[in-house]
Formats: sequence, structure tokens, C-alpha cells
Amino acid sequence: IKASYKECRKRDVKGLYAKSDGGKLMSFSGKDSVFEEPMNPWLLIDTENDVIHDCMTKLCDAVLGKIR
Repeated sequence: IKASYKECRKRDVKGLYAKSDGGKLMSFSGKDSVFEEPMNPWLLIDTENDVIHDCMTKLCDAVLGKIR
């Protein structure tokens, strides 16, 4: 699943990004510590730039393809 730090912060339902911004959470991935994207992931779903329907279709196709 791919989305920018800024977008993840907007979607934050647990308040973890706010805690990180307030200094209550250290070594937060993407902010205080480095997050390295995989070079060749077997699946990439860009939730920031693709519509939900396309993301779900991509996920279902990938999972069902692995099961069959």
C-alpha cells in the first residue's frame, strides 16, 4: 500500500501522527526514521493516486490469482 506521509497524516484515525508531531512518539516511520520502499514489490496499490474501485480490483485480482 502506497501513500505519502502527508496523506497518511490526513487519514490518521488513531492519532499516531499527532503524537509523533507532539514529540510523544519517537522513531516514527517516514518522519524520524527512514522508510525504504521495496525495489520490486509483487503488488503496489497507490491509494493516494488511484480510486478505491481500482485499488480493490488490483488487490482482489492479486489475491485471487495467488490462491488459484
